Amino acid sequence: MQGVRYPAIATQSNDTTGSARPIGYARRRALQVAGAALASGIATAVGPRLVGAAAAGQPGVRFPETGHTVALDFAQFWLDNGGQHLFGLPISAEYTEGGVGIQWFERARFERWPGQRGVVLPPLAEEYLAATGRSPATYPSVAVTDLTVTDPGQYFPESGLTVREPFLSFFRHYGGTAIFGQPTSREHLVGGVPAQYFQRARLELHQDGVYPARLGAALAQLHGWQPGTSLRLPSTVNWRQVLAAAKIRKPDLDTVLSAHSDAISDMELHSADSHATSTWERLRWLAVSINHQRATAFVGDRPIFTDLVSTGLASKGLTPLGRYTINRRVYNEVMDSATIGLPWGHPAHYRLENVLYTQYFTNQGHALHYAWWHDNFGAPMSFGCVNMSLSTSRFFWQWAGIGMPILIHE
Repeated sequence: MQGVRYPAIATQSNDTTGSARPIGYARRRALQVAGAALASGIATAVGPRLVGAAAAGQPGVRFPETGHTVALDFAQFWLDNGGQHLFGLPISAEYTEGGVGIQWFERARFERWPGQRGVVLPPLAEEYLAATGRSPATYPSVAVTDLTVTDPGQYFPESGLTVREPFLSFFRHYGGTAIFGQPTSREHLVGGVPAQYFQRARLELHQDGVYPARLGAALAQLHGWQPGTSLRLPSTVNWRQVLAAAKIRKPDLDTVLSAHSDAISDMELHSADSHATSTWERLRWLAVSINHQRATAFVGDRPIFTDLVSTGLASKGLTPLGRYTINRRVYNEVMDSATIGLPWGHPAHYRLENVLYTQYFTNQGHALHYAWWHDNFGAPMSFGCVNMSLSTSRFFWQWAGIGMPILIHE
């Protein structure tokens, strides 16, 4: 998974009696516990301070299957940390409760706490159990598979419980306690399906694999939430279009050669002269053509991915030509023009939040990044950075890294 890890809300359920609580109790209690945990430092949200799409007037990512738009910070976390398999699709618009930005998904609820950093995942499974008056601690343990009988699994001393296969591999692959929290039950049957509870999820074993239960949808229904549609914001992109770039596709060779033929020769010669540790055939590098407004990922002379971008506009600041390397990466950046000599009050001043997948290649602030404020890729638009679409910037974030060579050429 890419980027930051998000907070482990430190909660323990005290409801072992099986008595039912009023429906609103679990939600209010969750807010109280999560707030106390964040305030005390028990749970620490990490990552940049973020603003939702509605509050910032920004576009978001559209989910036509349910008619909802997800703010950029929530969408980035959803895309890079399991997506539909882990969280399901959004089932509500984002709204505010007690100053907290909230959006429901089929298998999760995302929250944005004022003054905190990052996306908060509340203890959804604990809320569900409290709301329904259930206690998995009383369920008899069962062997999920033949392997479970002999598998020692991973023991969690905080809860005194063990997670075994096949849940353990799923748990580890998708982020462990940072995503799911501590286990809160042994393996048992729920409606005839093998399952195990964690603070934020109930993992279930189905014929086609392990899935989190749809506790978001179940709890939202208990709260009386009526599904609707979100206001479609300008320039929203479809989530499937964003994911499409994750599938490496071979670019059209004629298009790439017309934009980068000289750059390929230049990089090959430079690689030989510098005695690079990687051979030319294995060298991963990025070319950006100013004249063609195109960025292409290469392995040696083989193009891996290409797309139109927007480099510096002459009236704002041209993108500098030359060879560079990525020297700093920020998963979700706040860009303020004061850092490039355009302070508050200047006619050209700007402050942009949710600048996703930012990769700096100079010490003067030039970077590759997502530009949510326009979709005019193929024409110069920026103050010197290389503006990219959401899917393209996400591809380069996942494909590139610190030290990757970049050649900016005409």
